[in-house]
Order: sequence, then structure tokens, then C-alpha cells
Amino acid sequence: MNRLKKSRKDVVLAKDSVTRHQKSEKLFDSEQLLLTKIEAIERSGAEDVRLAMLLNSLAECYRLKGRYALAEPLYHRALKIQEKSLGPTHSDLAVVLNNLALLYKVEAKYAEAEKLFRRAISISEKVLGLKNPGVAAIINNLAVLYKSQGRFELAEKLFRQSLGILQICLGTDHLDLAPILNNLADLYHHHNKYVLAEDVYTQLLDIRRKALGLAHPDVGAILNNLAGLYRKQRKYIQAERYYQNALDIYEKTFGIKHPDVATVLNNVAGVYHDQGRYREAEPLFKRALSVREKVLGKEHLDVAITLEQYAMLLRHTKREHKAAEMETRAENIRSCYVQLK
Repeated sequence: MNRLKKSRKDVVLAKDSVTRHQKSEKLFDSEQLLLTKIEAIERSGAEDVRLAMLLNSLAECYRLKGRYALAEPLYHRALKIQEKSLGPTHSDLAVVLNNLALLYKVEAKYAEAEKLFRRAISISEKVLGLKNPGVAAIINNLAVLYKSQGRFELAEKLFRQSLGILQICLGTDHLDLAPILNNLADLYHHHNKYVLAEDVYTQLLDIRRKALGLAHPDVGAILNNLAGLYRKQRKYIQAERYYQNALDIYEKTFGIKHPDVATVLNNVAGVYHDQGRYREAEPLFKRALSVREKVLGKEHLDVAITLEQYAMLLRHTKREHKAAEMETRAENIRSCYVQLK
């Protein structure tokens, strides 16, 4: 799918950007602490399990910050120490194998990632048993890998397997089921399995409402995704209602100038645009663009998305010159983004 087509689809809500910033600060603090501890052990000359787990933790810090070249050798070093100290089938080994597989997935090294995920699952099943939440987590990660490769049947099978394990271990309405349900619903959504997607999203919505309350941001995220599902089917009344519910939650939780608020505004504007309700759509595109520029910066990819969608509205209302200006600006942002990638 090219970037322009992708920009026309509903944007799945990201985590709170403020939370991401706070997490990045904590990661920096963790990195310094881990480096200090690793250096202390290395000075003593020891290469034991403690060092392996610290190396794995430092690698995780680097992976989560996108510093993949620094993370990979640390994972390999941790694995080497673990295999020497604990043997090739210890549960701690499965943890590092899973984390390294996640790194390879991000780097699109799919064959290597699949091999490591499968080894981690094999070890975990032998040590923890077939019905264990830890096993379910790794199976889910392998399913996500298959999903990213477009291997629908394999992904669906493993999502269902992972979900079944957690339902046995935790019950059918536990909050820990939510990530797998969301992955499964998203899989169905993107393969136009609308009935199945709606069923899973609805199940997920019920779980989050019961566990978190009606006005939690995670509830808003599912409302947004359900609305996108309805929009895709041109069920605009339902789509508008769910988007509005999501918007109410985000504005009350984060205030009116927040990236998630801008995302839903952009999506509501898209629903109006789809129906030819241009006068109602335009002020929402303007609001979404203003929030994204102020909060994310004028060169952010989300700004390009709003510019492209707003430009389509302008063309439909015969304002070709202004539309062309927005399209050019969006293209420039995307070009910079590709260069950075």
C-alpha cells in the first residue's frame, strides 16, 4: 500500500505522547544505571546469569529507543552467557530469544525472527507447560510477525491459540486479553472480515469498560477503531457516533490540544468528507491540522496526513490552488520522513 492510500485510512491511535516522553526519560535513567552495574560486574571478571540479565535489560533499553545496532550484540552476548551457565533450554533463555526476535521483526529480518520466536516457544512450553501466560505472549508475538508479512491464516491461528491459553489461565474477561483481542480484531479489519472484526472489537470494548471505566483513554481507542470499521463499510451514522464518543473521552482526559484528539477530529472530518458534507468537515480538518502542528511540529508525518486529506476536500470544492499548496507541503514532509527512515 502506498503512503497516499495509507493516509486516507483511519489512523489507529498511538499512545499518549506525554507518556512516551516520560518513558523515554525513564529509559535514559535505566540505561545509566544498567551501564554502571554491568561495568562493576565486568571489573570483577564474572560472566554469570546476573550479567546476562543486565545485558538483556540494557539491550531492551536500546531496542525501545530504536538503537538497534547497539541492542543486537548485547542480546547475543546475553544468550551466549545463558547457554553456557544454564543450558540451552532454560526459561531465561526464552526471554532473550523473544526480545531478539522482536528486534529482528522491526528490522524486517522475518526469517531470523520466526526462527527465534519458535525456539522461545519450544523452550517455554517445555519449562512452563502448554497453558501458561508466558507461552501465550510469545505465540502472540509470532502471530504479529505473520500479520506483518500478510500471512493471514497463520496469524489468525496463533492469535486464537494465544487467546485460548489466556482465557483458560485468566478467564474470559481479564484485561490481559486485551492486546491479543486488539491484534485479532485489527487482523480481521484489515482483511475486510467485518463481522468478525466487529465481534472481537465489541468483546474488547466490554472488557476495557468493565476493567477501566467508561471514560478511560484505552476505551476511546477501541471506540475509534470500531468507528473506523463502520466507516470502511459506509455505515456513517454508527461511525460518527463512535468517533464522537472517542472524542469526548480524549478531550476530557487530555484537553483539546492533544495528538489523540487531533486524530479523532481528523477521522470525524473524514466521515463528513466521505458523505460530501464539506462545510462540516473543513473546520475539523483545520482544528486537527492546528493541533498537530502545535503539538507535533510542522514537519511531522501526521501533519502530512491531514494536509493530504484536507487537500482532497479543497479539490472537491474547486479550490485547486490552495489544494496544490497543501499537497506540495505534504509531499515535502513525506520526502524528509523517508530520508530519515
